[in-house]
Amino acid sequence: MTSSPAEAVPGFRARGARAHTSNQIWCRLVLALVAALLQGGCAWHKPVPPVPPPPAIPEPVPAAPEAGSVSGRVLLPTGPGAAGPHGPVVVYLAQWAGGPAAQRPGGPASAATRSLRIRPDAFAPRLTVVSASQRVRFRNQDQIYHRVFSASEAKPFDVGTLAEGASKSVRFERPGAVRFYCALHENESGLLFVSPSPWYAAVGADGAFEISDVPPGRYQLRTWSEGLRPVSRTVTVASGRSTAVEIAVQSADEGSDDTARESS
Repeated sequence: MTSSPAEAVPGFRARGARAHTSNQIWCRLVLALVAALLQGGCAWHKPVPPVPPPPAIPEPVPAAPEAGSVSGRVLLPTGPGAAGPHGPVVVYLAQWAGGPAAQRPGGPASAATRSLRIRPDAFAPRLTVVSASQRVRFRNQDQIYHRVFSASEAKPFDVGTLAEGASKSVRFERPGAVRFYCALHENESGLLFVSPSPWYAAVGADGAFEISDVPPGRYQLRTWSEGLRPVSRTVTVASGRSTAVEIAVQSADEGSDDTARESS
């Protein structure tokens, strides 16, 4: 009987079986790899996420200019004394067109309510200065009734009768002087000045004044008094600096000296 070539070669059948098994393994590996590629299971073939752009660097915000101040002295015709025969004196800064907003740092000056006390036979303080649209609360600290009123053109008002401890507030919108009285006691009177600007100061007994928290810029410094001729001067307020001004005023029935000196 004639043998086949596979039988004639020693070990041929064993080697063939091993080759067949190896081919099967490789086929299975290839099929598994193809399946993994189709399913996106191979980590090295996953899409690479885009690299996020670097964070934007914010532009530096310039620091707000530091507020300045205006200080000085008012030279009265009778020498020092803010409440002499001419009455009290007030100075304030009027804004130029296009100037800084009419507010002190931190908010409008009109946000705070001023307090005016009614005491036996007197109002305290004798002079109250506020800015336009600011409120004033009249509080009765006397044991008897009081009724505060005013017929002033800038602000006519009547708070009604106030018992001890009672109070009532009034808003003053228009600039100007407001003299008020007690309807129940004819000897009681007080004075209130409504400044058109939030930058103001009542002049002291020695004629000195200081207006603080003023934004840098150009202003008109003006004086007010019932018995003195008004004076107006241009002042420049620099950031973080104090501008010194000396003003000479005269009685309303005298000639105008119109003297003012400014330094910084």
